[in-house]
Amino acid sequence: MLLNAPSSGMKLVALFDGHGEKGHLVAHAAMMELPHLLLMLPNTKGTDGNTILSPKILADAIQKLDKSIPAAVGSGATSIVMVQQETQLLVANLGDSFGFVVEYAKGKATILYQTKTHKPH
Repeated sequence: MLLNAPSSGMKLVALFDGHGEKGHLVAHAAMMELPHLLLMLPNTKGTDGNTILSPKILADAIQKLDKSIPAAVGSGATSIVMVQQETQLLVANLGDSFGFVVEYAKGKATILYQTKTHKPH
C-alpha cells in the first residue's frame, strides 16, 4: 500500500504479508484500516493542523490495528510500515517481514537502516 496524504503532511508505505488459509483477508483488512487509525489517533494534530507522528503513536496504531482485525483461525499477517513526515522517517515491523532504507548515490547502494525480525512467540 502506498498513500500520499498531503492534507496530513504524511506519506505511508506498508506491506502486509498474509499467512495461513485466510491470511490474504487479514492482510487486506490491515491495509484498509491502518491509514484511518493513524489519522484518527487522539492528540496527533500539530498547531498547523498536520498530523504529528512519533514512534509511540505509530506503535499504538499498530497495536490497535492488531486488536481491530477479526481473528482468522490459523491465519494472520506480518507487516512492515514506513511513514515519512517532512524529514522524519518512522519504520515499524511486526513478524518476520524485513525492510531496508537504502541510499543510492553515484551508482552505489548503501544500507542506512535495516529492521530486525520481530517474533513475539
